[in-house]
Amino acid sequence: MANFNFTVDTNPMADSIDGVANHVDGTTAAVIAMQTAVVIAEQKGAEKICNNVNFGFYSLIRSQISQKIATHKSKADAKIMELQQQSVSLIAIKSRMEKITKCLQAVTQNCLKD
Repeated sequence: MANFNFTVDTNPMADSIDGVANHVDGTTAAVIAMQTAVVIAEQKGAEKICNNVNFGFYSLIRSQISQKIATHKSKADAKIMELQQQSVSLIAIKSRMEKITKCLQAVTQNCLKD
């Protein structure tokens, strides 16, 4: 039987694999950097959306409060006008009642004299 002995130089292949490993490491670093950038962009986007939602909510609440203030102010102004009119009417009634009272007192005094 024949016996063969071979020596194979694997250094060029090992050097090539080392080069590939360096490229894989570079690609891994790039992917990690991209993932970090994506996460930061998503966080900024989420923060912007939250700020817009909050601004919209506060604007809506402010608007509703303003509407309620206007409604209640209008009602209060109407009540004040009504009370002023009633005050004028009550003053007129008081004046008439005082005149009637004076007339009745005068009549009563005249009747008592006779």
